[in-house]
Amino acid sequence: MKFRLFTFIKEGFKGFFRNGLMSVASILVLFSSLFLIGIFTTLIRNVNYNLDEMQDFKELICYMELDATDEQIAKAEEEMKSFSHATNVTFVSKEEALEQEKQKYNNEEYKQLFEMYENGRANPLPDAFRVEYDSVSSLDTLEEQLIRVDGVESIRNSNEIAQNIEKLKNIITIGGTWLMVLLVVVSVFVIANTIKITYHSRELEIGIMRYIGATKYYITMPFVFESMIISALSAGLGYGAQWYIYTHLIEGITQKYQIIKILPFAQMNELFLIIYFGAGLFIGVFGSIVTIRKYMKV
Repeated sequence: MKFRLFTFIKEGFKGFFRNGLMSVASILVLFSSLFLIGIFTTLIRNVNYNLDEMQDFKELICYMELDATDEQIAKAEEEMKSFSHATNVTFVSKEEALEQEKQKYNNEEYKQLFEMYENGRANPLPDAFRVEYDSVSSLDTLEEQLIRVDGVESIRNSNEIAQNIEKLKNIITIGGTWLMVLLVVVSVFVIANTIKITYHSRELEIGIMRYIGATKYYITMPFVFESMIISALSAGLGYGAQWYIYTHLIEGITQKYQIIKILPFAQMNELFLIIYFGAGLFIGVFGSIVTIRKYMKV
């Protein structure tokens, strides 16, 4: 059994190197397909993660007019607290808001901007109230009550942002699914053609093997191993590219723009392994088996 396995692997490598450019083309096509599947999966998982974070954060921000008086602010707070759907009302002064922004964007790019406000420039931020609410179903009613409060200029609703992100996620999911299906079909086609070339180059040899009684299993396995070699190399390249982009580019962006949150690579790693090595091997083996069954009329 060990000898047969070694023979299958050896013949698989022979077929891989014999096909040369076709093998390289198969690797590149499958790598591209797996990589794009990985990218779309990354987007969808992280969009869902951010949506979950928003849903747990039931809060409205009520911005007061820039020229609102202390009396208006006090009356507004009292009125907001009287609304039945408002579970908590917190006043945030313009000075506190500016300090929070400084903490959020604490890097060299924004340092000079905040220094201008420390040196006497007028604070552009308004006073505001953070209003927590009891449920999403009561949100429209509460918004209507808040916007009528004297001195309130506008309301920021994180639920609207979540809805926009949800729409974007649906577009990415639908578009990505169709693109992934197309790429998988193309990958299977290219691998099938690579195996077909190998088969035709060994057609005489295979005919002799069948004539002297070699089993179809014995004849087929070298082709399966050739496709597994293509799949493994494609998966390795894709996984490496995904790791680099995720850890160096995406995490770097989130450190710079802290409003965006992403899952750590460690939490995505298991899914990436399934996509690249599980799906990659399946596509390669499926393409080779379908081709061999066709030509050997199994």
